[in-house]
Amino acid sequence: MGFWGIELECGKPYIYRHDKMLGKLHITQAALVSWGHVWALSTYWCAVQVKVGSKNPILICKFVRNSLIESISLGLEFDEGEDDIVFELLSTGCKVHLTGYHDKNGNGRDQVLFLIALFAVASLLNWCLLLQ
Repeated sequence: MGFWGIELECGKPYIYRHDKMLGKLHITQAALVSWGHVWALSTYWCAVQVKVGSKNPILICKFVRNSLIESISLGLEFDEGEDDIVFELLSTGCKVHLTGYHDKNGNGRDQVLFLIALFAVASLLNWCLLLQ
């Protein structure tokens, strides 16, 4: 299992080509990086779409200016045999990070779920200790 991440910028589509040696691509999070400079203040939203091969593009997440949401959990999985995948940022003046992992053995999801559960328990214990 290996980490994967990209930074999407407006007007610069990212093309992902499968590598069978790496295994399936799992995208687990989209995070808003910035809204850009002053000239982008009119931008109200920032969205990410994905297009696989010749299929129609699909909107996978959307961030809205002045909202408290700066990251979105995703559960996207792309098979090794699929066509090129094109990620594109719609709107202007923002950047988004997409992160995830490659899973060659097919057991990455279990490992990620275990780590999430472990982190949740550790956070809860830390919170309980702070209350004492």
